[in-house]
Amino acid sequence: MLVDNVKAEIPSQRSAATYSRWDGAQAVTPLTPEDVLEALADGLLTGSIEQGLDRALHRGLPDDAGGALAGLDALRDQMRAERRRLEESDDLRDALEQLAEQLRRRSGAADLDADASHLLSALAAQPEVARHVLARASAATRDLLTTHLESHSTVPALDSDDQLDATSRFAGVALDAIERLHALTALEGRVRRIRRVEDVADVDPSLVRALLGRESGDALERLARSLQGFSQSGYVRSVGRRMELSARALQHIGDELLSAIFNQLIGRSDGDHQASGRPHGHDLSGASRAYQFGDPLTLDLSRTVLQAVRRGGGTPVELDPADFTIFEREESARAATVLAIDISRSMGERGYLLAAKKLALALSTLVRARFPRDRLLLVAFSDTARSVTPADLPRLSWDRFGYGTNVQDALRLARSLLSTQRGQQRAIILLTDGEPTAHRDDAGQVHFSHPATQETIARTYAEAERCRRDGISLSVCVLSDQAQVVRFAQELTRRGAGHLISAHPDTLAASIVLQYGRARRAT
Repeated sequence: MLVDNVKAEIPSQRSAATYSRWDGAQAVTPLTPEDVLEALADGLLTGSIEQGLDRALHRGLPDDAGGALAGLDALRDQMRAERRRLEESDDLRDALEQLAEQLRRRSGAADLDADASHLLSALAAQPEVARHVLARASAATRDLLTTHLESHSTVPALDSDDQLDATSRFAGVALDAIERLHALTALEGRVRRIRRVEDVADVDPSLVRALLGRESGDALERLARSLQGFSQSGYVRSVGRRMELSARALQHIGDELLSAIFNQLIGRSDGDHQASGRPHGHDLSGASRAYQFGDPLTLDLSRTVLQAVRRGGGTPVELDPADFTIFEREESARAATVLAIDISRSMGERGYLLAAKKLALALSTLVRARFPRDRLLLVAFSDTARSVTPADLPRLSWDRFGYGTNVQDALRLARSLLSTQRGQQRAIILLTDGEPTAHRDDAGQVHFSHPATQETIARTYAEAERCRRDGISLSVCVLSDQAQVVRFAQELTRRGAGHLISAHPDTLAASIVLQYGRARRAT
């Protein structure tokens, strides 16, 4: 039989198979945890870790060669297609018709249960019906039928040896199809019971290779090992019953986002290499001075060599630490910035919140790597505003229960946070996709109205004017091209003596990062 060992590989109880059972003969190399993190980044930033891993488990992952690793959904589709192919194959139909003729003369079905007897009757009458009965028969029925067919296929009650060989061959085809159908049904049931990444260890890839081919088995093994390696990599951590992205994971995503933004802004020509490490310090001023112990070794080579020549070292020129001359760095003022993100219903329904999260991570990475003396604070607002941290971003969701977009409260909270950052350049970047539809009154009570009332508009403008009086610059980024929304944003920036930024979600992060960098270079 073609699958003599398949049935033995499907125990009736939960398998104890683990990844150690896979002998590595197929040279399957899993994706690195970094590759998996980058592939899952959008999903992990829009939902829970569990949902992201479950989605990857069932839908698959892009691989590092530009292709894709098929998930469990595709594997089940393959199994169903293979079952249909077996049930509808001409070889099986011919084999069943020949066996039906033999069984019509030698029923011998007294020792079979009702299902098996029904199957034999179908074999004798309508082989097409028998295929469907065969696919749904119990394991016990299949085993009994297998034994029955094996015994009858070897009975020498035919007219010639050629007829006996032909009947044996037909029985062999039928038995092989029965076993493969049985194995596929059991395998599909096993795959359906997978709920977590760890559960994939219950499915032996060698069994998948035997039934569906090497490519399918390799894909399952590679996907399972990739996701398991990611789960154990330190990029995710358990907090109670919940899984969260670690600070290391958020830093890696931020680095990748910032790198993509820089590539988008400046482009890279053929032959360029991506620089390793992170930028640090401040811009070189062009002036130079003698090196002192502890200074960054940013040598002004021309002046260093000239100093050695003047010292009279001869040729070849021999450098001495006393010759070292370094570039001085500009000292720029420290800056404190609040990024206020609209998380109202419309931001979620329009799919803008993911772009806002990417912006927050990219800007946090830029500040940490390029302007380490600066401070970036985050505010999320819908009907009310609250402070959040970069660690909160993956769990940050649009407000399904609050009503309104309270720009006034966002500016109020941002202004309050910046009030403690005296002696620094202070700025607010407000990100929204609509007009304000909520405000706080003097007693702190929130009022919602759509369309916005004159009081809501007036209190929002008044808060922007307070920011201007406090010396806080205001930039408004509007993710809308509706005339009334743009008019509101224009007036808000005028009241706050700030800047208006119109951006598409796809270019949002690049636009804000570019503006932030330009503003800091101007200081």
